[in-house]
Amino acid sequence: MRSSFSPSFCFLPVSCLEGGISSCLVLPFFYFLTLCLFLLSMPSFPAMNVGRTIALRRHLRLFGLYLLFFALLFLILPRPALRLFPFSLEQKEASAYGDVLEVGRSGADFNSREPVFRAKVEGDFLRDSLYWRGVVFSFYRHGNWVALPSQKEAGQGFRWDKEEGHIRGRVFSENYPSEYLYLLDVPVAVFLSSGSLRAGRGRTVLLDGNPGERFSYRFESDRSPIEEDDPALYLGLEPELRESLRPLALAVVGTTSDPESAAQKVCAYLLENYTYDAEVGAGEGDVILNFLFRSRRGYCEHFATAFVLLLRSLGIPSRAVGGFRGGEYNPYGKFYTVRERDAHLWAEVYVPGRGWLRFDPTPTTRAPIGKGIPFVLKSLMEMLNFEWNRYFLSYSMEEQIGLLVAALIRWKYILLFLLILAFASSYAIRYGRKKKGKADSNRMGRFSRMYLEVLEVLEGRGFVRKAGETPLQFARRLRDETFFRFTGVYYRVRYSPSPDRKSLEEFQALYLKLKKGR
Repeated sequence: MRSSFSPSFCFLPVSCLEGGISSCLVLPFFYFLTLCLFLLSMPSFPAMNVGRTIALRRHLRLFGLYLLFFALLFLILPRPALRLFPFSLEQKEASAYGDVLEVGRSGADFNSREPVFRAKVEGDFLRDSLYWRGVVFSFYRHGNWVALPSQKEAGQGFRWDKEEGHIRGRVFSENYPSEYLYLLDVPVAVFLSSGSLRAGRGRTVLLDGNPGERFSYRFESDRSPIEEDDPALYLGLEPELRESLRPLALAVVGTTSDPESAAQKVCAYLLENYTYDAEVGAGEGDVILNFLFRSRRGYCEHFATAFVLLLRSLGIPSRAVGGFRGGEYNPYGKFYTVRERDAHLWAEVYVPGRGWLRFDPTPTTRAPIGKGIPFVLKSLMEMLNFEWNRYFLSYSMEEQIGLLVAALIRWKYILLFLLILAFASSYAIRYGRKKKGKADSNRMGRFSRMYLEVLEVLEGRGFVRKAGETPLQFARRLRDETFFRFTGVYYRVRYSPSPDRKSLEEFQALYLKLKKGR
């Protein structure tokens, strides 16, 4: 009986690539169908009367071909941009800081658990103090921060320092809301998986165009201060606002002339005398004057902006930096999930001889750490989503092409490897056949010896096999039921390429019975 299974149906997924979102649903279905048809084909092999061992070997060879085929699909086909568990997370667009920030009216949702990106980080970084730098603001006017335009194109990667950073990581987009890349601490280098980049002021990096719904980028960072960038670009302040803020700034810093000491005093003043309130309204008049002199309540945008403007009123170069602070660590996948609620604004102050130092005048607020079974289940589900994103969705077509190009460049080494593999496989096959032939010879010789031993017992009882008489003819002439069964089993174990266990056990039992003369 021949198997009706044909692997040609495996090529059907190729035709599904033109179907848009429907192909994302059809492609996994055909993978599932392949597995089902493979399982359905299994009962047909034993019917070929080839024995269980040979059938198992054929199954394994076929399964190996499937694995090879799916490996080729993994390298060739694009990934469907679907979450593994689309129901596990909120389905709304996240928000983050862009080129323009209207203080107090940015629209950031500090209660949203919507993931913005996930990151794997290793190296010398402060795990309890993660600052993901995005945009650096320079101009402030009428309650609005504005970032300087990007400086130049950086291609697919960019490096500021020759030395490698002490912190390395890779960021995987989830619900990316901004054209800015978020980089931990002080970036040293960044490389985008697909697309191109633009370099901005203050070691910021922007996406040049749309890299797709799913993308990833690698980065190297350090904790040493940034030294470049002209401090004079970060002194601008409206005259009216300077007159309103300077008396308070002088009262806070006193006779201190050192920029770092002055920044520390202003930071401590805001932390001790103002209250964090994520629900505070915009208020009337200037948002910062209202925060400092009337409401005395606000969130990161109010605290960081007030800090920068107070220092600028004293002639100290300072700037606001927008990004994210913190991230939820997943102990199972060993990665950080940065959510919309982690959006944050802090400040950097220029200190001559040291560079730009980070200051965060906003009172620390931490989301409660999850516990119990719900947290474990959520962490496991997010880990699966992350791995799906990491190994499937973020594996772009450009990476696939790059892999093939790299393989073509190294074709000599690949050819050498294939030749070695072919030689080793040929030797293994010849050695296996030789060993199998020897084993089969030993096995058949053992059965023949056992049969001859039984014939000797029968000769002692007066029953002699005639010349030219086959074992079956002799058994029929002898008319002994036990010996007739023994002869039939002897045929099965002697000439079958893979005798089953039941036949072997029956042959052994009948052999012992006849040897004892019963």
